[in-house]
Amino acid sequence: MNNQEEFLKMIQETFRIEAKENIDLITANLLELEKGHEPEKRPEILETTFRAAHSLKGAARAVDNSPIEKICQALENVFSGLKDGSLRQHSAMFDTFHETVNLINEILGLQITTADNEMQNKIDRMIDRLDDIVLEKFSPQKIVDKAKPQTEKAIQDQKEPSIVEKPSKIIPRNPPKAEELKQENQPAKTAPRTISFIPFTTRHMRSK
Repeated sequence: MNNQEEFLKMIQETFRIEAKENIDLITANLLELEKGHEPEKRPEILETTFRAAHSLKGAARAVDNSPIEKICQALENVFSGLKDGSLRQHSAMFDTFHETVNLINEILGLQITTADNEMQNKIDRMIDRLDDIVLEKFSPQKIVDKAKPQTEKAIQDQKEPSIVEKPSKIIPRNPPKAEELKQENQPAKTAPRTISFIPFTTRHMRSK
C-alpha cells in the first residue's frame, strides 16, 4: 500500500467516525423532538439537528460520497423549514427521519461512494419522501405555525398586473341633473302662430 492509498484510507476512516457522531446526535435529537416533553428546548434541538445534517453533508462531499451528501441535503432542507416555522411538525415525519438515518448507516456499512441501481432506487425514494415533507409549505390545505401559505392563484395574481376594465360609456365629470335630462327629451315647443284680424267696418262697404 503506497502513501496515497494510506492517506485515502485514513480520510475514509475519519469520515466514518465523524459521520457516526453526527448520526448519533441526529438520532438522539429526533427522539427528544418526538417526545416533546420540553417545548422550550425545541428551537435549540432543531438547530443542532440542522447543523449535524449540514456537517455530515459537508464531510460526505469531502470524501466524494455522493449518496450520503444528497440524502443529507434533503434532510437539511426539512429541518430548515422546521426551524423557520414554514413547516409544521407532525408524527408522520419521524418515520421518514428514522428510515433516513437507517439508510445512511446502511451506506456507511457498505463503505461505498457510488450506489448500484438497487441502492440508488432506495436513495431516490427516500429523497422524494423528504422533498414531499418540504413541499407541504406550498400547499393551501396545510396549516403551519407562523403563517398560512398562499395559494397558487394568490401567488399568480401577485405576478400578473390587474386588468382594469374600461367603461363602455364615457361618463362626464359633471353629469346633467334629472330635470335637465327630462327637458332634453321633450320635443321643442313652437311659438303660436299669430293671425292678424282686420276689423270689418262699414267703410269697406262704402268703398266698394
